[in-house]
Amino acid sequence: GNKSIGLIIKEEGNPYYADVISGARAFASENGYTLVVASSEGEYDSEQEIVDVFKSKDVDGLIIVPVLDSNTDLSYLFDLKRRNFPFVLLEEIRGIQASLVDIDNVAASKMAASYLIDSGHQHIVHFAGPEYSMHSEERVRGVRKAFSESPLAFNDDLIVPTGAHLEDGYKVGKSYFGSLSSDDRPSAVICYNDLV
Repeated sequence: GNKSIGLIIKEEGNPYYADVISGARAFASENGYTLVVASSEGEYDSEQEIVDVFKSKDVDGLIIVPVLDSNTDLSYLFDLKRRNFPFVLLEEIRGIQASLVDIDNVAASKMAASYLIDSGHQHIVHFAGPEYSMHSEERVRGVRKAFSESPLAFNDDLIVPTGAHLEDGYKVGKSYFGSLSSDDRPSAVICYNDLV
């Protein structure tokens, strides 16, 4: 029969997911699988609908970039586990034992911060991601780690809550830089993701 894997991404406009899709698609087709991609566009309800559609279409497994926010109901993931339905997460969720493919967010973020510190920047801020995201938490931890291994002092004002989207970066960047005199402005910013 026709073997397929469903991939659920979070936003179509994010270049990061374009790479994820092409890598997954290449590997799937080498192994005789069709990759079917859908985007939740960050909407929790639509993520759940997509999962139901994929299950009804008999896909053989799922790769999920989960929508995580303060009121996410993850019962559908527990349901998949209960039925032993194969799925892999691309971001860790506390409380769900699942196969996970992810980057080392702490190390990556520390590397970015250390690069700027080593380049001589004294005043660096981090435009952080959504508070409920483990990726965001880990990236903040990486920034702190880089500071702690440098002569620079870290303080919480250097973390600017931002978000994950293009418009978040635009809005926060505009108001943050607009509220500071040119003397007080940081010389470098580390952003949560490419879109920010």
